[in-house]
Amino acid sequence: MYYDLNIAWPQAHARPGDVKNKGSAGNKVGGGGGGGLGIASTSATTLADPLEPLSETQRDSMRAMTLDLADLGYSTIAFNTVVPTRFDGTKHANPFQPHPSGLPRPPFPDLDPRCNQASDLKGKKAVKSSSSHPKVVQLSRMTLVMNDESMGKHGHGLNSAHTNALLSYDLLSVRPTSEATFSTACLSLSELKPQSIDIISIDLAASARLPFFLKRSTVGAALSNGAVFEVCYSPAVSASSADQHAQQDLLKARRNVISATRDILRVTNGRGVIFSSGAADIMGLRGPYDVINLAAIFGLNAAAAKDAISSTCRALLFRAETRRTFRGVVARPTVAMAKEENTPAAEPQAQVTVQERQPPDPDADMTNGSNTSGKEMSKSQKKKKKRLSHPPS
Repeated sequence: MYYDLNIAWPQAHARPGDVKNKGSAGNKVGGGGGGGLGIASTSATTLADPLEPLSETQRDSMRAMTLDLADLGYSTIAFNTVVPTRFDGTKHANPFQPHPSGLPRPPFPDLDPRCNQASDLKGKKAVKSSSSHPKVVQLSRMTLVMNDESMGKHGHGLNSAHTNALLSYDLLSVRPTSEATFSTACLSLSELKPQSIDIISIDLAASARLPFFLKRSTVGAALSNGAVFEVCYSPAVSASSADQHAQQDLLKARRNVISATRDILRVTNGRGVIFSSGAADIMGLRGPYDVINLAAIFGLNAAAAKDAISSTCRALLFRAETRRTFRGVVARPTVAMAKEENTPAAEPQAQVTVQERQPPDPDADMTNGSNTSGKEMSKSQKKKKKRLSHPPS
């Protein structure tokens, strides 16, 4: 099972007919967009379609990427919504917020194995999946870009005031841009709590050097808390166009990604690192074995590279589930059935009677030869009795 936990979800732009069609629900939030439509409907009986704020071209592009990821062999993907500076639960609601009954709401339910015969959330029709095409689990993710303003008066928004909105996401991540925000993400935000982050993602292709120094103590604190560091390879393998400037930008981004990834692997010793595409179009996707070969350039062996897109991601998803059961116990109980054939019948419990204790009679013990001290005492008693019965002449 392979995972790609960073598929860029396009930014939704409000269309002229969105506010009119939604009526008062769209006016409660203001500013439209995919997040506004989602949070306005949290208290309503029906939830907005996550594809509705997107254009037709964006819908076709995202569906083509989902189909391609399923064909490449990925079993689980996560659509990433980027939030700048500060998270606000009333503006940045999860576009794929689960139904109140607990049913998932992926953007393409016919491609999700959890929604094989799931009915439409509006109750109008049923969505039947195509059994001929491979399925892929579609999760939701939110990435907060932390800058100096995030450390200011208003904060970053990852606090208890927005717990309900944060818990609706399957994964939470941050993208620090300074040393202060990086320390906050590793030391404070990674601690296990309902608002804790799961992934620390760094923009590796932005510059030749990272904007901050990676300290082993700071990175080790994040790893001990269960957070992971993400490497996005899409900027190093895809180009926006075929002109000369685009090719130069691609070479520069490739050098930056390789150099920064080697720094991350040096500090983490290859532990707690995942590889994701971070692709915004279909040209930025690569198959699992292509990613494993690409990781060899970064200095990882084949086994560690395979873990970076499989077992480490699976453990991360289990850790993310604990945010919903904070201060609780997550376990899979097993029921052991008793064997009826070999089960002995229960013996009736003996009745215990309390009698008054009598003092021991030494004469009776000498006569009967009964003593509680064992076999040696009984032999001595026999010898003594024999001497008494046959005195010496």
